[in-house]
Amino acid sequence: MDKLQQAKDTLLIIKDDISGWLMEAVDNFISVKPEKLIIPAIIFLFILFEIGLKTTSQVGFYVILIKFILAIISSYILYKSFHQYFLSKLHDYYLNVTLKKKTLIKRVFKQIKEDKDLDKTNDAHSIVADPGNNNYELNIVYIVQFQKKAGAINARRFIIEAIASFCILAYIYFDLIFVAIAIIVFILFRTVKELDSLYYFVREEVKSLAWNIYQYDKAHPKKCKKLITESEYEEIQNLKTLYNYLQMNEEM
Repeated sequence: MDKLQQAKDTLLIIKDDISGWLMEAVDNFISVKPEKLIIPAIIFLFILFEIGLKTTSQVGFYVILIKFILAIISSYILYKSFHQYFLSKLHDYYLNVTLKKKTLIKRVFKQIKEDKDLDKTNDAHSIVADPGNNNYELNIVYIVQFQKKAGAINARRFIIEAIASFCILAYIYFDLIFVAIAIIVFILFRTVKELDSLYYFVREEVKSLAWNIYQYDKAHPKKCKKLITESEYEEIQNLKTLYNYLQMNEEM
């Protein structure tokens, strides 16, 4: 029953993903200046004309038109899902690397020590909505849960969506596979351009984690040690480098 419920929950989330992306596409289309729609409109009319020439009946015209619209929607979902998949995998990679970089961790703790107002700063990139609420354990768990959802869990869902879109394109017309490959290559190039902003985002996550561990250790050292060192969850165990560095540099 648990697996069945998980499958149902996953399907509902996939439905939310697709509906959200389609609504985003509609919103972007509505907000575009009319003059920018001239070329797409001409292309669409040309395609309708071509479809009309290749069909001998009204039913055939509508069948081809539906396939054409379905191909456009599938291509867009493929684009969005693969893009999110790569970002999710890169998020995991950068996070794991960053949490092991002692030089970076040293800089983070130095900043925490010097920035007395860090707990009062409402950073737009911070994962913690209210880092001054003194509930450090809850903040740590919340950030870790966010990281988990932003990484592996989401990546599995996005790749399912991408594969489904790829199969739909191949079913509609096999040669559309080449279109799908072109979309994936384009996504790879686009993702490369976003690496700096993604890495900055991950560093902000690590900063939030370091600050909460630092404050939690000052307020409740035994509880902090138990949370980090005795947790059964791998995501919490990954924080040991942060915690160990803090313990080795108590003079901070």
